[in-house]
Amino acid sequence: MKIILSVKKYKIALVGFSLSKGGGEKVMANLSIFFDKMGIEVHNIIVLDGVTYPYSGKLVNMGCRKIKVMDLPTNLRGCSFYGNI
Repeated sequence: MKIILSVKKYKIALVGFSLSKGGGEKVMANLSIFFDKMGIEVHNIIVLDGVTYPYSGKLVNMGCRKIKVMDLPTNLRGCSFYGNI
């Protein structure tokens, strides 16, 4: 009889403003490398388009997307998440 053990793969999402120009951003990049070496699937989510630090895992760069006011739901129009839209 062959026993198959399922190994649970852990995942983590690191969310920050960018991966450049800052101490917190550098810590986020270093944590992504650390978690990747530990065998954890890493997703880096950044709000601003800026990557200068080395990182590991997948990158979701929300800063490179152009958002038009008309694409936002009506209850979010005029809201400011970071600067003016």
